[in-house]
Amino acid sequence: MTDWHGRTPLHHAVLSGKEEVVKLLLDYGVDLNLKDRNGDTALICAVTVRRDPIVRLLLSYKPQLDSQDSYGNTALIEAVAFCSDETFGELLQSGPDLNIQNRNGVTALIRAALDRQVEKARLLLASGPQVNIGDVTGATALIYAAQNGCYEIVEALVQGGAHLDIQDNRDQTALLWAMRRDHEPITTLLILSGLNSQDNRGSTALIYAALWGQEEKVNLLLESGADWNVRDDEGQTALFYARHSKHDNIIQSLLRYQTADEASQSDNATVCEDHVLSGSE
Repeated sequence: MTDWHGRTPLHHAVLSGKEEVVKLLLDYGVDLNLKDRNGDTALICAVTVRRDPIVRLLLSYKPQLDSQDSYGNTALIEAVAFCSDETFGELLQSGPDLNIQNRNGVTALIRAALDRQVEKARLLLASGPQVNIGDVTGATALIYAAQNGCYEIVEALVQGGAHLDIQDNRDQTALLWAMRRDHEPITTLLILSGLNSQDNRGSTALIYAALWGQEEKVNLLLESGADWNVRDDEGQTALFYARHSKHDNIIQSLLRYQTADEASQSDNATVCEDHVLSGSE
């Protein structure tokens, strides 16, 4: 028996927060996996109206965990936003599919990055999801965490094996988003985790920093060992773009590192020549 929303007595008991009625209905043997017209099961309803005790009760009756509503959301995806960390952990322990995507391509891990849910992101990562899934915009959890300036999630994702060089549909990596939005700690972390990766134009973080006039980031990249001589698909280096954009301080920094590298190579060549000569005597 359902109402015009397609909701059963179990749906209504859940939405009203009547835990004793929910348990009575479950003990009676009602189908706890029926969906209303929005595609919501009793479990999804309990999650979205923040009825954590009822969520835990429903879990004890072994519902279908991976049912999706009309937007493609599962109870796990919705629980990122609506459940306590403790209840979220219990839901995870019940064994849902961690990698299901909704209609926008969002997984539970991407949702955690979008909503800056640090502890839930850590719980998910400990359960072994696919960390490099992208949504319909091509953005991964790492890209969203970098955009949002959530250092803790970025760090956890990097440690969990997230690829640093994945680009979204705007050809931007997590590092480039962090640089665009001046999230300095995240920029530093990502730089140290992968200095010389190139996007589909062949550009590196150093090239973009030189182009955009970001002097501090240029110096950080150079000090961290970024290759100043990498060329993009146009055959241009960071120095070219610094000159083109008339960023004088950046030009000087790049020239200083270029001169130092060339001097080092010259010294190495001299040592090799001396070694060869001494061996021939």
